[in-house]
Amino acid sequence: MLSSLIGEMSLRDKALQLLVVGGPGTDLIEAINQRVGSSCVGGVFLTEAQNNWGFDINGRASADAVLAAALGCTVGPVVVTDAEAGLRVLKVPVEPLVHPKNLDVALGEDLPGATAEFRSRSTRFASDLAAAGVHLNLGVLADVDVDANHYMARQRRSFGGDPVAVGALSEAMVMGHCEAGVAAVLKHFPNQGATLNDPHFGDSVSSNSFEQWRSFGAVPYVDTVAPVVMTGHIRYRGVDGDRPASLSSEITNGWLRSELGFNGVVITDDLATMAGVTVEGTAGARAVAAIEAGADWVLFVSFSEIEQIIASIVERASADPGFLARVDESLDRLLRLKAALGLVNPLDPDQFSLC
Repeated sequence: MLSSLIGEMSLRDKALQLLVVGGPGTDLIEAINQRVGSSCVGGVFLTEAQNNWGFDINGRASADAVLAAALGCTVGPVVVTDAEAGLRVLKVPVEPLVHPKNLDVALGEDLPGATAEFRSRSTRFASDLAAAGVHLNLGVLADVDVDANHYMARQRRSFGGDPVAVGALSEAMVMGHCEAGVAAVLKHFPNQGATLNDPHFGDSVSSNSFEQWRSFGAVPYVDTVAPVVMTGHIRYRGVDGDRPASLSSEITNGWLRSELGFNGVVITDDLATMAGVTVEGTAGARAVAAIEAGADWVLFVSFSEIEQIIASIVERASADPGFLARVDESLDRLLRLKAALGLVNPLDPDQFSLC
């Protein structure tokens, strides 16, 4: 059935499914439809607008608009948000998930107890996200801090510098989401905790070598049940021409898929606005490079260049059978995930595993 669905799609339909696009306001899906003549994109990332939640704080207006628009889609879009533990990154008006450092159980004294408590709280948190209409949460941090001077530690977002503890806590958050029927995204691969600089504002280079990463930053990703992993705009000097991980086949296909055996969906960090990647050509060129490197979803938090992105993917797929095969490989993974979330009309969600 999956191969038949993919075979029936036009190249434009396929390109749309590889995009997760965002923008402010509660009429985002209508704006996308007006730009490209379709609501059947891969996903819609809802965010804040002028100090108001993208989601209607009194209900779920934005999510409902996406779901209503998806009624005409054989493969509907996922509703996407970014809701991390704590208050630093929380784009939906739900009760925040306590950060692991603030749990009632002391991390250093009782990691199993803290993990169990965090999983329970994560289930309740993800249930609130599901009630708000969210399918996919970009908010599970697996970054391991090198020291207090590195970027994620300075942000006070990450779960610490112990790879085993970070792995246990991030997996607990993933499992909590699984139990609530929400797809959790583990990020930022390979490890944003090993970079000094913020990728929003410039190059973000790892201070760890590949060998150091294998015994440190890789630990939270080993045997994860997370359905989705996000690649960050993290550069390793001398690796794949210094390309950021989000555009690097050596890192995405090599380290993540071959080295760690991850066979789920890969989504990039934002390719639209982050200076750590926007130097890498046009929006369309960045999208094509990310897909070629092994990404299944390309994330653009602004949909302003959506026509160019679609045209670039279609043009490359039309000219290069190898790239078209790469696109179809991604579609197989994406449709399996969407089927598990109940977003593929002909398919029974119970026949597919979310995690």
